[in-house]
Amino acid sequence: MDLEKRAVKAAVASDWALAKDLNIQILEIEPHDIDAKVRLGKAYLELHDYAKAKKYSKEALAVDPINSIAQKNLQLAKEEKHSPTPLNGFKSLIKEPATYAETRAEIIFKGLTATKIATGATFTLKVLANQTKVLYNYKDQIIELAVINDDKIQKRLKMGKEQGAILTGTLVNGSDKEITVLITSSLPIFDGEKQELKPYTKRDFMDSDNEPEPVTEEN
Repeated sequence: MDLEKRAVKAAVASDWALAKDLNIQILEIEPHDIDAKVRLGKAYLELHDYAKAKKYSKEALAVDPINSIAQKNLQLAKEEKHSPTPLNGFKSLIKEPATYAETRAEIIFKGLTATKIATGATFTLKVLANQTKVLYNYKDQIIELAVINDDKIQKRLKMGKEQGAILTGTLVNGSDKEITVLITSSLPIFDGEKQELKPYTKRDFMDSDNEPEPVTEEN
């Protein structure tokens, strides 16, 4: 099992000590892995090592300044607080069911398919007038990975943007050029719509066959 998937599973299990060790190992191999730095910032945050949480969150933001997860982790580290992320989701999503929704997105970036993205990868959402773009840090660059066209979800995301909600996405699973994204909002914006939602358990993130593969770009 590769280090990245083990690191995601450790976060899902709230095993922050293990998550810290695994992400450190990832950075020893790939020092510029932004996702690992974001995860490491979160791990240190939950371990109450706020100085290191700030350090790794700042390093991630230096490359990806719009990464909302790193932004939130940095702010919490400055305030010396900790708060569960969506991947801790079962209990927190039950408490605040209006803060999450599942939707599909179409991959538009040439050369990438769902199987080449690690399960549990985090996305930044760019909400536009008629669609929402899913942004992903790929090779130290922010790319427009996919688009969300669901009208009902789009309406809610626009409302959330107008209200100042922090919107983030997490990869649940996918196939070929389509991915399923778990959207979480810092504000309850998804109530009032009959969504086909479910509370997420650890198994939802841990049993996926969505193993990352080496990326080969098309000419």
